Amino acid sequence: MVDCGGTNDPGGKTADCLLKYGREKADYMILSHLHSDHVNGVTEFLKKIDVDTIYIPYTEGDDEYYEQVLYAAEIYGAKVSVIKEDTEFDFGNGKIKIYTKHLNVNGDQNDNSMITVASCGGIDIRTLPAKPVTVHGKKDVA
Repeated sequence: MVDCGGTNDPGGKTADCLLKYGREKADYMILSHLHSDHVNGVTEFLKKIDVDTIYIPYTEGDDEYYEQVLYAAEIYGAKVSVIKEDTEFDFGNGKIKIYTKHLNVNGDQNDNSMITVASCGGIDIRTLPAKPVTVHGKKDVA
């Protein structure tokens, strides 16, 4: 799962959808950056869905939402991993890559989101940053 924010109970509605299809667990939740519209549904989601690990970027986000994520993770038993460098891990038959080298720790969060690429069966699904970035010498990696 990538991001969990928005309006009208985003965490609860997303969790309800997963439960409808028999999914009670999510291995990973990746929060691209710490703004309300990306994280304000985390607590409601964690109330309903067991999440193993929440990944957040190592940047200067909104302290209120950083604390909210840490508190919800503690209450509902999710680990929190702060991503400081490009990271890759397996899931099932696929891979998830999280790109961070373009991040400016003190930069504007809307332009400073982690880029996530999930690959499985020859298909790549990418999150898009707010502006073009260069990662590993490739412009517009997303």
